[in-house]
Amino acid sequence: MPDSSASHANTALREAVAASGWTAVELLRALNSTAAEVGLTVRYERTALAHWLRGSRPPPLIGDLLAETLGRRLGRPLSAVDLGLLGGRPTGPLGGHPVEELAHLDTAPARPYRLRSVLPSWPTHPLPPPTRPGARRVGTVQVQAVAALAADAARHHNRFGGQVARALLLTPLTRHVPDWLRAPAGETDHRALLVHASALCVVAARTYVDDGRHGTAQRYLHLARQLAEQAQDAPARALALRALSAQATLLGHHAHALELADAALMDATAGPPEVRAYVLVQQGICAAHLRDARRSHAAFDAAAALLSDSPPQQTGPGHDPGRTSYPRAAFHYQRALAETALGRTRQALAAFERSLLVRAPDEHRPLALTRLHIARLLAMDGRLQQARHHADEAWSLHGTLRSAVVTAERRRVDAAVAQGVRPRAER
Repeated sequence: MPDSSASHANTALREAVAASGWTAVELLRALNSTAAEVGLTVRYERTALAHWLRGSRPPPLIGDLLAETLGRRLGRPLSAVDLGLLGGRPTGPLGGHPVEELAHLDTAPARPYRLRSVLPSWPTHPLPPPTRPGARRVGTVQVQAVAALAADAARHHNRFGGQVARALLLTPLTRHVPDWLRAPAGETDHRALLVHASALCVVAARTYVDDGRHGTAQRYLHLARQLAEQAQDAPARALALRALSAQATLLGHHAHALELADAALMDATAGPPEVRAYVLVQQGICAAHLRDARRSHAAFDAAAALLSDSPPQQTGPGHDPGRTSYPRAAFHYQRALAETALGRTRQALAAFERSLLVRAPDEHRPLALTRLHIARLLAMDGRLQQARHHADEAWSLHGTLRSAVVTAERRRVDAAVAQGVRPRAER
């Protein structure tokens, strides 16, 4: 309910709404969509907007979401403070030293997904780590612990979904890892800790994406990027930027996703071939969503050439693409996503089937998603019996999963089966 404690008309909000050119209904529809990006279901009506224009205040998160919605429309960052909504928070993705942000991120208030986040540049002088008085010196043991935690969390995410993986990683990520990053260490060990902490933040972000909480996920990815910058590690930053691009793709912000993928590829050139291939594939997916088939296929061909020189791997460390591996199942799955975006159903189905053939049997989440993508394509093509078979196979894995993404995809499959319509002709 709106807070009616204020009594003065909100001129700043009124001017922003007028500049947007939206009607009240259009603005509130856009607000509802922005709220959905952070896992929030709201259905505000025109009376709520009228209250806000008269000076009452929405809850702080709604004020932030309203500012983000209008900022996207107007093409510039806005905060709730800019709109005269008290209690607003700054527009920047993160503030302060990244290690301190890491220690408090899980208790910070929810924020919107920021579409217009500024692309980063390398810091001229990395910030020195904050010190913890009396801390014991850390070294190889702590580095190995963080690396193992990132691998285990990625494996749990693929096997059980985001909620289970997050329960495993959140306490060590926000308590032990910051303590180790504050402690005395040799330069090599400190940089390694930063790199593995960055990877752990990427996994944490995936768990929030899996719950549809994209604002929090984005903040973890910005933090992953900052930690990589503190380590002066270009491949780690490439992986963080690549994850930001994948998130933007999932939300339908395709031009921004390609911008992030291009930035990631610049950093990936300093990394191993698996990292370059992983980033190229994301660039190919972005191009596919922008209907640039030539660029998409060129990116996938380049990635395939890089991977052809690497030994085949069914799974990599933590069952996830990383710095030294790129599982073939993931490559085929992502090629299928690009072909789907291009409207090439036959090619997409073939790539999804190849992914299933080489996917590890304990990777329940990607297995379920692959089956559901196949089911939806088959249903849209009128092959309803085959679609139901794949949907049932996917749902047989659901008992082991806690994944909002899988649940949402099942709903889309059910809708496609219910409609039983054919897609547009393939290109």
